[in-house]
Amino acid sequence: MRIHSGAISLSFLVFVFAGARAQEFPVIGTKVPEYVMRQSGGTTHCQNGTAHSEPCTTVNIRGYRVTIAWDEETEAVTYLFTDDMRLIGDSELGVGGHCRIAGAGERGDNGLTKYREWLVTEEWKERFRKWSGDTTWYAALQVDSGNPEYAFIVGFVQSRDLKPSH
Repeated sequence: MRIHSGAISLSFLVFVFAGARAQEFPVIGTKVPEYVMRQSGGTTHCQNGTAHSEPCTTVNIRGYRVTIAWDEETEAVTYLFTDDMRLIGDSELGVGGHCRIAGAGERGDNGLTKYREWLVTEEWKERFRKWSGDTTWYAALQVDSGNPEYAFIVGFVQSRDLKPSH
């Protein structure tokens, strides 16, 4: 009887693990995945960078915290944001990083765009292939009040409304 019970438990564990690994990552413009709605601790509204707010929720996806917003009518994903400090991108950018945004530096201030309360630029983008595939995330930058030529990375964002300058 013990072997049978263990086999059932092991089968259940394999099923749960396979289901978690099969989570599709939300993509801007596609329908909000069902697992996001099930995992959500409740829906609130987030400012989307334009003149209105949209339903959103913060969930754990593949071990990292991400906020997802969607269009109320179409349920299409419109916004993704993570400020999870454990997430390090393919080129090693991460939340809490410090970068130069002004002057003649390698990654200068050409093309800074204001989005929500942050600055974003085509120059400061990242991919998290192991986490979200081949999607591009833009560093959400907050100007360093002690040195306005620099900024801190407070998170990474994707949005249908975000069109960074280059």
